[in-house]
Amino acid sequence: MCIKIMESEKKITPAEIRYLMVGVTATEPSRPIPSAAKSWLPTKVWCSVLEVSTTIKAFANFDQDFERDIEQWHSMVEDP
Repeated sequence: MCIKIMESEKKITPAEIRYLMVGVTATEPSRPIPSAAKSWLPTKVWCSVLEVSTTIKAFANFDQDFERDIEQWHSMVEDP
């Protein structure tokens, strides 16, 4: 119901709804995993980073931000 209301108010797009319901659909990344993350970042997670960056407007360029701050992300993964 909430999604229908948000959709009618143009607060959520069909692409965003699909992503929220299905999640990442890519099995192979469109770009290689950054070399600094190859030892700890699963391919599926990198695919998700890339897909959300292109699917959901609010996350535009998240992939670039992720790569720029790769060491901080690594710290969060290693010591949550």
